[in-house]
Amino acid sequence: LSFSCHHHYLPMAFDQSDLYFICRMKPLSFEITPCQDEVLKCQWLPIKELQLSPYATQLTNRIAGMVLRGIKEGFSEFDISCEEWPSLLPGHVYNLFSRTINGDGEVL
Repeated sequence: LSFSCHHHYLPMAFDQSDLYFICRMKPLSFEITPCQDEVLKCQWLPIKELQLSPYATQLTNRIAGMVLRGIKEGFSEFDISCEEWPSLLPGHVYNLFSRTINGDGEVL
């Protein structure tokens, strides 16, 4: 996981909640199966085409630029790791998502 961008706003278009998630992941396949009740159209879009789209928001353009930089120079500046920490509840854990940090508190 490298990017984690979360946005929630209510109300948005059509008086509905706007949930917006961006993250870098590796797909298990390139087949898209949209929910016919909720989604009119789904497609893969090249990141550069997304960045140049007149419909892209400033946030989308910023994230697209970060992805393009990561593709070119590597994602080490953006990568996020997950650490499991024991919960106070027996048998449960917390997941802490963060940049990799050394023992001195410096981001690696």
